[in-house]
Amino acid sequence: MVPRPTSPTSLLWAHQHKKLEETTATLTSQLHTQHDTQTKLNEVFARISAIETDDEDLRIWIDEQSKERKQSIQEHDNRVGDLALKVELLEEQNKKFDDHASGRLRPEPNASAED
Repeated sequence: MVPRPTSPTSLLWAHQHKKLEETTATLTSQLHTQHDTQTKLNEVFARISAIETDDEDLRIWIDEQSKERKQSIQEHDNRVGDLALKVELLEEQNKKFDDHASGRLRPEPNASAED
């Protein structure tokens, strides 16, 4: 144990020194707390930035997928339209063939004159 000073000046300086050490310890603790808080905030900001970047990348990917799907749907619509025309032509040809095969078609006037 440190011997206690006997002079009033020494007592005052010892008291001031002890008070200064306590204040220094308190301020050091506060600085560590603030540093830890700032570190956590920096981590949160980095995560937010990464999330925003991912969000933008996802938005771009969704737009690309949407464009591709719209293009694919348009191509399918065009194919369906082409197939519908082909089916219509085939039905007309089939009807003409059926009509001709059943004898419902009248021979053309020029064709009977040549016979």
